[in-house]
Amino acid sequence: NLFALNNDEETMKYISPPLNKAQVAGVINWFISEWERLGYGWFAVFEKETGEFIGQCGLQCLEGKQDAADVELAFVIAKNHWRQGYATEAARAVLTFGINNAGLRRIVAVTMEQNMPSQRVLDKLHFQFEENRKLYDRTVKCYALQPASGSMP
Repeated sequence: NLFALNNDEETMKYISPPLNKAQVAGVINWFISEWERLGYGWFAVFEKETGEFIGQCGLQCLEGKQDAADVELAFVIAKNHWRQGYATEAARAVLTFGINNAGLRRIVAVTMEQNMPSQRVLDKLHFQFEENRKLYDRTVKCYALQPASGSMP
């Protein structure tokens, strides 16, 4: 469930402090309002064979700021499903949606320096490192994807 995912300290290690139930409820309301406002947002990720909820992946305004110029790809997969390709598969589907359905021509992603697994996902998806920046109250590595043809590479 979404609360268990966002409340797990190890899962949230590179994202934010674990969230309590009230914070997760606020996140859900924010997800809904962003879909209504932008026409894109976060998706639930389910394991195909079992139907088990295993994470979330989506597009949001960078740093969650409504006036941000950049759209950010983000993903969170439950730790018992790490290193099985789910983040890459979910992110690829979300990027395809963003490019083909939302008309996005540039999508960014950020990771903490130590988050090598997420950086490997971004490499597989052909994101290019741009710079280190201060975002989310910390220094992060910024990547960007600008598909030339309007589709996923």
